[in-house]
Amino acid sequence: MKITSEIRHCTAMTDDALWETTKTLAQGERRELARFLIRLAEIKRRDLHIVRAYPGLYHYLLSLGLSEWDARARALSAAAAMKYGSIYALVASGRLTLSALSIVVPYLTPENYRLLLRKACRRSTRELKVLVAGLAPQAPRRDVLRVVS
Repeated sequence: MKITSEIRHCTAMTDDALWETTKTLAQGERRELARFLIRLAEIKRRDLHIVRAYPGLYHYLLSLGLSEWDARARALSAAAAMKYGSIYALVASGRLTLSALSIVVPYLTPENYRLLLRKACRRSTRELKVLVAGLAPQAPRRDVLRVVS
């Protein structure tokens, strides 16, 4: 795809065509993300990243030009999807985003993953942080006084 020709193509589209093709691209992007996670999980399962001299999937993803956040989110999501295969369908359908996964993955267990993934669908970051805060409550912090001289 040439960027300039794509820009020209978009500027020539009707409003309805632009609206609909953008929706179609978003759906395709989610499906492609699920396919990408499937491949990453298989690379991890085969330890191909190690064979190819990458210490982890994260480092391999960085070498592909992904940002640190994107690499981390995809590596965590692929590893979680290896354990909990329903993640692929949730991502492909758009019910679960990488942002949501990056928040809930550390709290998934074989006992709670179905319920937690269901609760995570279509939730905001704020809602997800509240959700997981209830799963791992932290001890109350002590007040600390410092003497300033």
